[in-house]
Amino acid sequence: PVKVSTGPTPSGSTTTELFRGDLNVIDNPAHPDNSLYAFMDREQTAGRANYTTISSGDPVGTTTDPFRIENQVNPEYPPPRWPSGYPPIWKVLYIKLDHASLTHLRILGVVNQVVLVGQAGGIPYSAAATLAPRIITIVPNGPMGGNVQDLRLINENNRRIVLGVQDWNRSPLDVYTGGTSVTNTINWRTILINDYRAVTMTLPSSILKSIKITGGVMTNWSFMRRGSGQPTRLVLAPEYNPQPLGASGPDFATLLPREGWIETYFLPTPPSS
Repeated sequence: PVKVSTGPTPSGSTTTELFRGDLNVIDNPAHPDNSLYAFMDREQTAGRANYTTISSGDPVGTTTDPFRIENQVNPEYPPPRWPSGYPPIWKVLYIKLDHASLTHLRILGVVNQVVLVGQAGGIPYSAAATLAPRIITIVPNGPMGGNVQDLRLINENNRRIVLGVQDWNRSPLDVYTGGTSVTNTINWRTILINDYRAVTMTLPSSILKSIKITGGVMTNWSFMRRGSGQPTRLVLAPEYNPQPLGASGPDFATLLPREGWIETYFLPTPPSS
């Protein structure tokens, strides 16, 4: 949708905002034509792909499943300054992005860390391009609940993924890379939708390595990089081939929200209607 306002709020208003740049495309029942949750409902009803809600942080699944949860005392991917300031049990959700049985996912803030496991190059990476696209959302566990605070991108990813993260309190989300890549450029195919979170991408520790996100970022808050080296160590590239030859599943475009803002000023006075 494209929204238009008439500029500043009327005189006498208690606010002075020039516009309202709200982003609400993850779970918006008032606008199902532009809501990731509604897209998941639609895809499940149509029989194209189910969705799974992660509503518990208890251990579940194995390494061969599309996703699993582990409760770790010594995390595989420890957050900064571990264990200071963290819970004694680190709840980790692993997601195998190239698993044939992976559903869309609604992740509530019942785990501390989400690990997106991509492909380690070669044939698996090429094959992932034609897998059906998936939506993954990460939202708080209720109005007063917790939220995921650590996101890991492991190896590279060539599957078409829409990743929506949301919070109501501008909570930080730290993103790190890991695993292996074919070259010094870590290729990661994802469209990130950030609704009111302070997202920080930590660059690879080696200054010779960079990360390229194909798809881009939609945000109403902040998306920053952390690390030394040239700005080109983090590259945002457009999705150049949203429907590759032989791709399964729906057109990728049907899983993407749309949000735009046009700020139009009417002088000397705005129209009456």
